[in-house]
Amino acid sequence: MPPSSRSKRASPPPDDEDRARAAEATAFAEALNAFEQVEARAAPPPAARRSPSVAPRLGSRVRGRIVSIAADAILLDIGSRSEAVADAREFRDESGVSKVSLGDTLELHVVEVGEPLVLARAARRHGRPSLEALRQARVSGLPVRGKVTAVNTGGLAVDVDGVRAFCPRSQVDEQRIEDVSPYVGRVLEFLVTEVEESRARVVVSRRAFLMQQRSERERERVASLAPGQEHEGTVTRLEPFGVFVDLGGAEGMVHISELSHARVQHPRDVVSAGDRVKVRVLAVEPGRDRRPRVSLSLRATTPDPWAAAAGRFAVGSRVPGVVVRLADFGAFVNLAPGVDGLVHVSQASDRRVQHVRDVLSPGQAVEVVVLAVEPERKRISLSIKDALERPVQSSRVTRAEPRTAAERSARSSASARPPDSAGPTPSTRPTTFARPSTSAEPDALTPMQLAFRKAREQQRRREQGE
Repeated sequence: MPPSSRSKRASPPPDDEDRARAAEATAFAEALNAFEQVEARAAPPPAARRSPSVAPRLGSRVRGRIVSIAADAILLDIGSRSEAVADAREFRDESGVSKVSLGDTLELHVVEVGEPLVLARAARRHGRPSLEALRQARVSGLPVRGKVTAVNTGGLAVDVDGVRAFCPRSQVDEQRIEDVSPYVGRVLEFLVTEVEESRARVVVSRRAFLMQQRSERERERVASLAPGQEHEGTVTRLEPFGVFVDLGGAEGMVHISELSHARVQHPRDVVSAGDRVKVRVLAVEPGRDRRPRVSLSLRATTPDPWAAAAGRFAVGSRVPGVVVRLADFGAFVNLAPGVDGLVHVSQASDRRVQHVRDVLSPGQAVEVVVLAVEPERKRISLSIKDALERPVQSSRVTRAEPRTAAERSARSSASARPPDSAGPTPSTRPTTFARPSTSAEPDALTPMQLAFRKAREQQRRREQGE
């Protein structure tokens, strides 16, 4: 019975309990009247009103904000000229304490169309239900409540207000459950999936109801997301192209390029399933299947290594690095996590090369000289050529002149060796610097050293001939 009809009782209640109920009904009626007056004052004049919106149909879901709570009813503002009420008993716990408060927003089903609309969490029928009522619940998508009475072949027997229904084992939960006996005696919510009045057969699905609830939570959660927000989530699964993160009702994807500032070969190198991570929302877009697609980033929540690149890698400094990638125009060298510099092909060696692969290979450790730093463009120009030339220029004199008679004698005996053993001694060998190449090169004598050795050999032969 609507609250307004209860407020029109003429005779006083005969006892204290009835008197209390009448007082509660009167208070609720006054709240409803006050709400209607506020709506009337806020509504535009008839000439300025737009055409009324289509009234919610039976079984549809509407969202409303609680504006009043009485002992047996809740008044909701659903944003239209129609008021809506719901049974307060549906929103109390086992001890009778209300689980909702003023200002809360609820999304409920329309179970009665009229003035006011009557809302409920599930389908509601007065008196003994019939198969026709369950058929209407299936068509409108209203959930029904039923008590699991037994386990039978292939599933559960469910009593839906006196109507015997069947829930297949595969429809008990979102994942298949082998032992369904713990569900016996529980009151659960289902969606009606099949009604055969000729055979008095009703099939219900709890899995469909849970998926519907999850879809609604996901839609609400996605609606609250916006680019730039940062949230905590749980890694649910890893794929070669990225990872999926549960944000508490909505799932987003972190592409492999957004996992870290450093180069990542596989997501498992950064995170594992079950990890709690902090992510930033990059975009919320509609997907191909009309489901929203949420793009996330892990690296956006960590400091950018390029912010300190100018101070860490000063122009002219010598720094170690590792070759990570080769290109036609040069090689990329990693200097720090997330910071790669470019060695142009003209700076890859102290000799002319056609391609950097002639002198470099991925994974090779090299020493480079910083030529230029552009943090705003995330670019660093490097040179291996300068790193090779500078030590040679600082030690041009590689062979000291003999100062004593002993040194001159040792030099003379060394030059008098047979040709197969001739060559500079360890103490007088010129200082050389190995190029960063994968293959080792043998030490080579300069043309001046070869000419000097030849002249000494000729002089030795002349002296022996005399």
